[in-house]
Amino acid sequence: MRIKIPSLLLLCLAIPAALCAQPIPTPQMAMSWNMRKDPRKWAPQGVSRNPSGFLLRLVPAGDSIASWKEMVAQQIIFTPSSLPVFVDLWKAALLKADPKTGLAEATNPDGSVSITSTSPKNDAICLRRFLKGPDGVYMLAYFVRPELKSDDTFKVWSEIVGAATLVPNPEKKGNPPLASKPVGRISLSDSALRFNEVDFLPRWAQADSHEYTPAGQEDLDHWSDMITINYYRKVTDGDGLASAANAVLQNYKNNHGRILGTHSVPRTPDKPAEHFVAVVFVVPGTVEAAFARFKLVGGVGASIVYSHRFYGDAASGQMSDWLKSHGRTTEDALMGWDQVPALPSLPLIGGER
Repeated sequence: MRIKIPSLLLLCLAIPAALCAQPIPTPQMAMSWNMRKDPRKWAPQGVSRNPSGFLLRLVPAGDSIASWKEMVAQQIIFTPSSLPVFVDLWKAALLKADPKTGLAEATNPDGSVSITSTSPKNDAICLRRFLKGPDGVYMLAYFVRPELKSDDTFKVWSEIVGAATLVPNPEKKGNPPLASKPVGRISLSDSALRFNEVDFLPRWAQADSHEYTPAGQEDLDHWSDMITINYYRKVTDGDGLASAANAVLQNYKNNHGRILGTHSVPRTPDKPAEHFVAVVFVVPGTVEAAFARFKLVGGVGASIVYSHRFYGDAASGQMSDWLKSHGRTTEDALMGWDQVPALPSLPLIGGER
């Protein structure tokens, strides 16, 4: 649940050191790129990592990495080499693997290098951009099979790759937090959640926060229904969960939320205690009701928030009517909901913890 939706960027490969066995370093930078220019859903295929760097690959949802038709790759190579030296070595290796590869290279005003390659041996056309970070070379690439190449899609990805930037990795100790939350379309819980007979699809993920909206509500600036799941990795018992719930409650109050109600479900011999908070936020042009449930999921604290919005001059009256007719049933549905996914085991995409 968020009142203010920031700009649509995807922060990728901000991987926390806790998930990377030593001596794999944590990247100093993360790549920010606007995947929303392509309206399709892309699914991460896992991250390969070793002391030399990281490789994240994505394919359109429903496709297989083993038989890909289109693919996006983001890579970090830890190296002290300058960008020109690295790119020259990379080109030499590419041409050694396939001497018939066609290359078109351009150095951009920011010093990054863009290369379009066509490899008959690999049956692939690729757009790549190399950017130099303080700890190595960062690369973003779009691949497509030549026979499936669409000029329109290729143009979109040319713009995405060409506009990618580096930002400080907030998972790197000592880096400042980001000024705003980058927003993308990838969720690590990459399947729909069914709540109240409605399928909620993954829309955004940053660190341990995941957002879902129904079909037809893809616009994160203007939605009616949203589920947000936040995981609290340091919360592993009932006392910690109660503290987390109280902290969120205080945050709601600090942000001028009108608390509708709170209650707790006592623990039992086989089930930890749970907590509930309902709140309404009013900002110009928008009224939002949020129902937050706090529970341990897979031994880790989590808040599961269902939010409902109305817009415009009549929003307050509409919300009042909606709460009268749907408030109690929504609370009951949320407290009885058993489809909450456990903390994803994949490395995190983006964000600060």
